[in-house]
Formats: sequence, C-alpha cells, structure tokens
Amino acid sequence: MNAERTFKRLAVFAGLFFTGIIALGLANEPQGGSAVPARPAPSYSHEVLQQDALMTQQMSTPNAPVHRNDAQLGRSQDPGYVRAFEQHQEDIDRMLAQ
Repeated sequence: MNAERTFKRLAVFAGLFFTGIIALGLANEPQGGSAVPARPAPSYSHEVLQQDALMTQQMSTPNAPVHRNDAQLGRSQDPGYVRAFEQHQEDIDRMLAQ
C-alpha cells in the first residue's frame, strides 16, 4: 500500500514537472511564433499580384483552357515570383486577421 502511495505521488510530480516545462517553452517562444527571418520586399507590384490572384481563381473554372497563353503562367516559372506571390497572399491574410 505504501508503494502505491509513492507511485501516485511520483506520477503527480512528473505530471506537474512536464506541465511546467511545456509552459516555460510556450512562454519563451518568439512573439512571431517563428524565428524565420522576414523575406525581402517583393519586386512585383500589388496590382500585378492581385490580378494574378484573380486569374488563379478564374483558371480553376471550366473555362481554364482559355488562359493557356497568359502572362501569369510565364511569371510562375520564376521562383522569385512565386515567393512574392506567396508573401502577397500572406500579407493580405495578416491584414484581414487584424
């Protein structure tokens, strides 16, 4: 019976210990939630990126073959463009979340 009581105390102590460790880890997390450095400003204008976002939505419709020779398709081959487009969407999402 004494061993059972000791085991219960050990289990409670371990639970509190690990809960404390997790709480400390969460409290010391950077404010942004990530230590990833910010990307440089995109070299594409808001207008171009917004038009391309609308084009992407239109391309998901049954009339998509009409857009085969679109300029966005050419730009989408550039990794810098893709990063700028993703950053643009993240900025809009962040703005809407505020």
